[in-house]
This record gives sequence, structure tokens and C-alpha cells, in this order.
Amino acid sequence: MQADELHERLAGLLDDLLNALTSDPFRPDPAFRCGIELVEMHCGTTESIRSTMDSLGAGLATMPELAGLPRRTERIFSTLGAMAAGYSEATRQSTFTQQEAVHRASLTALGDVHRKLRDVSAELDEVLNGCTTGVALIKEDGRFIRANAAFREVLGYEPKELAERTLFGVLPPEDAGLFRSLLAGGTRHFERKQQLIGKDQQVSWTRLTLSRPRQAGFVIVFEDRSELELLQSRVNHMALHDMLTGLPNRQFFTTRLETALARGVTLCQLDIDGFAAITRGLGRQVGDNVLMHVAQRLQAAVAADDTMVARFGADEFAVLMPTTEPEMIVRHLQEALRQPIKISGHHIVLSASIGVVNAVGTNPADALDAAELALARAQRLGPGQWSLFGPQDREHAMAAAVLPAALQTGQVTVQYQPLHRFPGKQKIGYDAQLSWGSLSHWDCLGRAETWLLRTVCSAGPNLPVHIGVNSPDPGEVERIAAEAGRELDRLCLSVRGGDRLLPLAGTGVGIEIRDFDLTDLAFLEALPIKAVRLDRRMRHPGVLTTKALRHVLAVVRSAGASVIVDGLPTWVDAERWRDLGADIVAVQAGR
Repeated sequence: MQADELHERLAGLLDDLLNALTSDPFRPDPAFRCGIELVEMHCGTTESIRSTMDSLGAGLATMPELAGLPRRTERIFSTLGAMAAGYSEATRQSTFTQQEAVHRASLTALGDVHRKLRDVSAELDEVLNGCTTGVALIKEDGRFIRANAAFREVLGYEPKELAERTLFGVLPPEDAGLFRSLLAGGTRHFERKQQLIGKDQQVSWTRLTLSRPRQAGFVIVFEDRSELELLQSRVNHMALHDMLTGLPNRQFFTTRLETALARGVTLCQLDIDGFAAITRGLGRQVGDNVLMHVAQRLQAAVAADDTMVARFGADEFAVLMPTTEPEMIVRHLQEALRQPIKISGHHIVLSASIGVVNAVGTNPADALDAAELALARAQRLGPGQWSLFGPQDREHAMAAAVLPAALQTGQVTVQYQPLHRFPGKQKIGYDAQLSWGSLSHWDCLGRAETWLLRTVCSAGPNLPVHIGVNSPDPGEVERIAAEAGRELDRLCLSVRGGDRLLPLAGTGVGIEIRDFDLTDLAFLEALPIKAVRLDRRMRHPGVLTTKALRHVLAVVRSAGASVIVDGLPTWVDAERWRDLGADIVAVQAGR
């Protein structure tokens, strides 16, 4: 072909590949035909297919036609696999045709042996040495009679060296018995994928055909497929691993998870905090280097035969191990990421939000969903936080999905849970909760926060009302209160500690720290905190925790803030918390 004709044919094949990649539903069949056409164009040599796969593997992912394509990487791997399969099939057919030609030539030459022995022998040598596939003649005891140059080249033996060996000496020991039986039984035709062991124990993969054209010996024809096997192995590896970090991908991780769930596992899902800022500020290359460092550190942190670290995409990773104490594994992972990373003269300090789930006997999809929900809760708590999956996470996610529609249809109401102050159980305020159907929520999201503020400000009780919010907008709070004529000191916004508290400092609205722990003590000095609400994970303290709580709560009260404990089953429980230092309690109705 002329250069322009070849270019036109190759461009057409590339168009076929792009059509296959973007087909809906996705079908990689056109790629199979592309592999066949490459062989028909005489572009089927080892060098050609290797160059083709390298170019496509690197280039397809960057083509603008594929930008935003769903499951793009999976489609590319599947398409390249189909193309390699087409190449293999066309090559096999070509090899089979050559084998048949050699076979017929051998039969013709041997049939004339009585008339023209010397000429037939010369013609046979010419045919054998002219074949690019390996051909050898052997006796029934496995000794080599003849072997062409291609056969000797694969095994690495000189003619004299090969004459001293048998077929069984170039086969793996476990296969030698099979071929002894085939030769002794007079097999007429046998074909299989077969390893051959050459000089210096070098292993080659071949497609071997054994036939018996005459009574006194056998013909072996094989195609060297070592390069194709390596290519297939590489494609398989790429299909199950992340190309940047070399870690298993989600598909491989899910398969491993499915096997391990029967015994019970701890599954962690991590998201690198602020990773987008790194790539925007320092560039994509630095971001990629950071991800490779993270992968190495996570692997080192949980190094064991029964653990797996995977990259799920972008800046998300996952860790799988036998059931482990969540606090211990989170500590290991956080310590692994804490050491600064030095790249291109920059020292980068990382943290990660971590969702943890202990699962056993469930299906992989449910376990992964639970880990994502726990991760989402950890991210709401702030950078560097972690969360263990609980039923409230799934309830929170469901609420986020259905709440907008419920607000529009008027299904949502407000429930007010009384707050009582010790001593005397005086009613001093309320907790406002969203309620619809059998669901109630203290922690609000998005539009629900605005709706609840409007409802409380316009029709709420005269006593102070506490509202749980995630991302309060001070301007919006002031505007809603002003429109409804409600004084700001009659509102108390319950917010998790951290930077979310700072914008509320000058508004006049009451500020309450939700899920209070020791890291929030500094805010008691810096901000006008009205109350703190204890994290529910502290509701069943042990002996040491009880001693610590007495001192901590005394410090809180000395700073002028009240201590709130909600969700208590009975007044007996409330009295116990009063003895520990609680000022205000919320007891379930009728208890």
C-alpha cells in the first residue's frame, strides 16, 4: 500500500474504535473486526501489535471525543481486549492455514520418498526453514529428526544440541506424561496452548499442533505466542488496577470484598481533604505525585497478606482487612498520612476524611454503600475526621434525598422536644426537629434549614428554640428573624465545632457547640458560646471517662456555657447526668 492509502485505512479503523467506544449500549464487537483487518493489512507482526496497543492505550484516554464518556477506562480496556482477540483469531487462522500447507507439503514430499529421496529431503528442508512458525519432525520415542530455524530459535538450541534431546526434555515435567501417551497411542491430531522450556530454562508460550502424517513419526507445528501472552497479561492487569498508582481498582476490590464478607471485614473509605486545592495551586503533575505517595503510605500502614488497599478514583482510596477495632486502624491510617510530603520543593501536609464499616454476611454493594455514607458523615464533621457507619447515616442520606419533595407537598411538620434545667426540672426551651411520617430529624440539610428557621421564627414557642444546622448563613438567619419579628436571643443554633462557629459570633443569636469534645474547649474562650451538647458516643461512659467528664464539664460551666444532654430514656438517667455536671436535659416523653 502507498502511504496515503495506509493512512486512510488506519484512520478508518480508528473511527471504528471510537464508534465502538461511544456506542450505546456499549458493544466492543467492531474492535474485534479491527484486529482482523490489521492482520489482513499485514500489520500483524509482534512489533506492529505491540506498538498499536501502546499507542491506543496511551492515546484513547486523551482524545476529546471520549471526554466525559461514562465508564471510559473500562470501555477502553474492553475495546483493546476485543481488538487483541480479533488479532489473535486472525493470526490463528493464518497459522492454521500455514500449518495445513506445511502438512500437505510434508505428505507430498514423503509420498515421493521412494522415487526421489534426496530431492524430497532438500525440498522439505527448504519448506521448513522458510516457515516463520516452528516445525519439527519427531520419532515415536520423542527424538527430533528435523527442526527448522524458527523452532530452534525459540528454544535457543543449536542443531547438534537439539539432536541430543527429546520432545519430553523441552516440556514442563507435568506435561511430559501426556505427550508420551499421545505418541505411544498413535494420536493422529492434537492441538493445545503449550509451554516449551528452552535453553537456560527460558519458558515460551506456543500454540502447538501435533499430527502424525506417517507411521514412523510425528510433525509438531507451533506458533510462538509469548509476546501475545505478555500483552494479554498486561491488558488483564490494566483492567483490574489503577494505572497511576498500580493499586487494585474498584472492580478488583469488590471481587475481593465479596469473598471476604463471609468471614467479616473492616472496610475503610478515605477521601483526601482539599486535594482539589493542591492540583489547582501546584498542578496536576504534583497532584499525581501526591496520590502515588498516599498509595505507598497506605499500603505500608496496613501491610499484610489479608489486607488490600485500592484506589476508587480521583482522591478516594479504600482499605479492606479482617474485622479490626475502628479506632486502631483509623489511627494507623491518619499517622501514615501525617508526615509532610516533599515534592518539587513544596512540603505538603495531608489529612483524610475516613468512613469505616464493620460488615459480615452482607453483599459487597451494601458494604460499599455503608462505607460511602460513613465517609459522607465524616466529611460533614470537618477535615481529618472519621465516622463509623450506623443506621443514622442511611437515614440521613434518605432524608437528604426525599426531604425537598416532602417540603413541597407539605408533609413536613415541626416537633418541639422540651428542654429542662436542673435543679427543679424547669422548662427553659425546646429542641426543634423536622418530622414527617415515622421519621424525625434534628440535623437539617440545605433547604430544610431555611424552612425550619422560618417556621420556628414565625410560629414557634416563645421560649428559646434550639435548631441543629450544618452550614448556617448569618445574614439569612438575621433576615428571617427580622421578617418574623423574632428576637435573635430566642434562637440557639446548634453547630458542630470548627470554623462554622466563627461567622455567628457577632449576630446575637445563641451559639451551641454540637457533639462537643476536648478539641472545642478553645472556642469557649474565644466565642460567646451559650451551651454545649455532648456527643452521643459519650452517653455510656466508663469509669475513667466519667472522671474526666466531671472535670471537663466543670470547665465548661465555669466558662459560662450550659451542658445539654438530650435523648435520655428516663428521668433516672437525667439525674445521673445532673450528678456528672449536666445543666439541661431532654427526656423522652412520658418517661
